[in-house]
Amino acid sequence: GDWSSDVCSSDLQWYLSGGVNGTGSDSNNGYTQNSAFLTLSYALTKLGNTGEQLILLPGQLTDSATFNALNVQINGTTSRAISGTTGTFTSSNSTSGSQTYRDLTLGNFTRSGLGSVYLDNIQVSGTVQDTVDGYFSVRSGSIGSINITGSGIKVFDGVDITNLTVNNASASVYVNGQNKQISGLITLTNGTLALDDITIFCD
Repeated sequence: GDWSSDVCSSDLQWYLSGGVNGTGSDSNNGYTQNSAFLTLSYALTKLGNTGEQLILLPGQLTDSATFNALNVQINGTTSRAISGTTGTFTSSNSTSGSQTYRDLTLGNFTRSGLGSVYLDNIQVSGTVQDTVDGYFSVRSGSIGSINITGSGIKVFDGVDITNLTVNNASASVYVNGQNKQISGLITLTNGTLALDDITIFCD
């Protein structure tokens, strides 16, 4: 999209410009890029359960946040390296909804709610943790460590991974590398792990 324009948004789309170089203000209405919010904590008070979007404009936050809203999208710009946080994003939505996170760079990510979660074009420098039952999909990006202790289907498609741990007898984990790689340790304690089209480096 055109991140320099100031096109009026509906109330289903909120903008955030925070961090060191953020230009937002929590006294703004959040409807456009030029009237964006400043803090993630305030933006979360506006994000509802109606398919709304929160768009993080260029700039790295340091905040950690838990997202409880149903059927929402948390989006960065088209270049994931310039939008996101060094903190942890936690998805804690219920079984009746889903959440999508797209075009972001994050410190860590945790899935702790039973709703479906989709990560698309995501870079996580630390750890992605899935601790509960349900569907989890990651498509395109890179992840430091993945720790699966929840049951259900987990799909990683086109993702560079450093370390991968699976420890739940009812977990089915599918890694379709699309010429990506796992460069560190693979630990399968319990569950099912299927690897396809991925390079594995062995010491």
